[in-house]
Amino acid sequence: MTIATLHRVFSRTVLILGFASLVACGGGGGGGSPAANTSSTVAVSSNSSNLSQIGTSSSTSSVPVVDTTPNPYSFTAVVDAELSAVIESAPVTISGINTATTVSITGGEYSINGSAFTASAGSISNGQNIVVRVTASASHSTTVSAQLTLGDVAATFSVTTKADTTPDAFTFEPAINAALDTAYTSNSITVSGIDAAVPISISGGEYSINGGEFTSASGTVSVNNTVRLKGVSANNNKASVDVVVTIGGVSAVYTITTLPDTIPPVAEFKFPTPYTMSEADSVKVRGTATDNNTITSVKVVVRSYDLATPDSMISSDEFEVTPIADIDGVKDFSSWTASITLTANAENEIKVIATDEHGNTTALEEANKVVIRQANVRNAFPDEVGQFEVARSSVLDSERNRVLVADRRKVMAVDIATGKQSVFVEYESTCGSLFALTIDHQNARLYGLCERSILMAFDLRNGSFIEDYIAFGGAAFAMSLDRENGRNRLVLVENIYAFTNSGGRVFGFSLDSREFSLISAANEQPLIKDSYGIAVDGDNYWVTSGGQLADAAQHKVIKVNAITGKHEVFSDNTVGSGEPFSALLPDGNNTAALTGLVKDKKYNRLIVMENIANKLLAIDLTTGERSLFSNVTYTGVGSTVVNSINMDFDEQNEFLLITDGMREALIIVDRETGEKVILTKPKNSFQ
Repeated sequence: MTIATLHRVFSRTVLILGFASLVACGGGGGGGSPAANTSSTVAVSSNSSNLSQIGTSSSTSSVPVVDTTPNPYSFTAVVDAELSAVIESAPVTISGINTATTVSITGGEYSINGSAFTASAGSISNGQNIVVRVTASASHSTTVSAQLTLGDVAATFSVTTKADTTPDAFTFEPAINAALDTAYTSNSITVSGIDAAVPISISGGEYSINGGEFTSASGTVSVNNTVRLKGVSANNNKASVDVVVTIGGVSAVYTITTLPDTIPPVAEFKFPTPYTMSEADSVKVRGTATDNNTITSVKVVVRSYDLATPDSMISSDEFEVTPIADIDGVKDFSSWTASITLTANAENEIKVIATDEHGNTTALEEANKVVIRQANVRNAFPDEVGQFEVARSSVLDSERNRVLVADRRKVMAVDIATGKQSVFVEYESTCGSLFALTIDHQNARLYGLCERSILMAFDLRNGSFIEDYIAFGGAAFAMSLDRENGRNRLVLVENIYAFTNSGGRVFGFSLDSREFSLISAANEQPLIKDSYGIAVDGDNYWVTSGGQLADAAQHKVIKVNAITGKHEVFSDNTVGSGEPFSALLPDGNNTAALTGLVKDKKYNRLIVMENIANKLLAIDLTTGERSLFSNVTYTGVGSTVVNSINMDFDEQNEFLLITDGMREALIIVDRETGEKVILTKPKNSFQ
């Protein structure tokens, strides 16, 4: 608006005000008193275009008032800001003023409607927005503020930096030369360099805060807390276990290293026993090797000495063993076998040598060994002293590492380690020999059947006679101890020749009441004929039947229920499958007979002796499948027959024991390989 325009507006305003005053006083060409109780307000605009709006109203005349005080406003504080970061507030829109008002700031800068930030004083109008900016502190958990003043109204924008959650570096002293598989605890560290609680986590072990319980669960720690770690060392030598703890993103390792390995593996033979004989040219030996570290090789060293001059070594050789498993080049020597060539007519000393991954090797002079004498089967072994006259029945006494063998009016004890024989029991009796020797370790008793019909009891500790019992009125070759499911008795199978019309009865002899009782009657089908073997298995008795009948269909293994006495064919040439039972042998002169049998718990199978045929058959108790387990035929002689009516099984030492009544020999057969060696025997005059 120009100066001239302002002048015109002002002049008109004065004239109007003057006229209004005259009217109010009753002037203007006429007298008269003013109207009572009336009022008039004249609204005057500074704009000449509004003069037409002059009039009267009932309201009081008003003129606009200048307002420079804005409505209250505020800024949202910022927390967890990065150090030294430039932080802007959210924009605030100004209201409540009708004219521009002043702007000032301390501790920061401002920007109006997106203009450049400034710290200088300025002005702002109604409806404009303003943003405040500050620079965050260079220190953790520190607040900086800017105060903005608009007119006379102030507001503060605060920025607080994030807490310090990264601790100072820390370390743990390693544990060295640690024992194997042992718990170790680290030194204590104090957490520093943080001003807030931070997370702690661990792998490979546990931690403790301020001496509290050790835990592997994640948690939190604060400044000045103490922390210790715990871990378990490796179970092999020269190996490290790392316990890694992370506190607020900073990690440290507590390393536990086991002591170096200086000990060689332990390698030993499981078959044969320490001193045996073989008429064969080679023998398969079996053993184990163990170590806290990986075993890299196992071998056997064979040194042969002349029988006539024992100090004279004939030959020396080495054989690599076959591990039980070889997967992608990693060999498992926990069990192994090796086929050894024997030097004829010599003592073959066999030692096993093992080496681990650290180069520790068994010293030859300290190595486990067995000795196998290679000789003609007619020869006595280990010597001719105190040999059997008539070996008919034997039983393993594993607690005393011996075999008890029924001989003519005596029982011989054979040391399993040496094959040496000694008299254990001598008795005055009409008995020629005892049959079906059975041991009751619980009561330290040895039982045998005198002439197959009188039950005799001896003290297992010293061989003294205790008492005898008139048996059931029959004869038996087979007897076993039954302590299954609360029973406490001996079980006997009556031997009835195959040509009779009835079958063999099954009796029990109570070890409590000392009385016989009938379990299975003679007419129970299928009939038990010419039985020489019984094995106890829970509520079942496994019994051989068929004797030496030429009809192979009569050769059976019958299952007898221990409670009801009921019979059932478990295996014959029509029940079950696989290797058939033999009868008339290919030579046309001899007939095979099923005799002894045992249960092999490890493989859930029966092993049955097929006498004269020299075969051991394995029968799977789950499937009924029959397989040839071993052929125990003698080699190098005219008479190759093994004539056995008795067999026992050593679960602990993992071998079968066969009594050969033809050569009066004790044969042991490896459970795993079926290999045969001779434990003891007299000299034979026949081929």
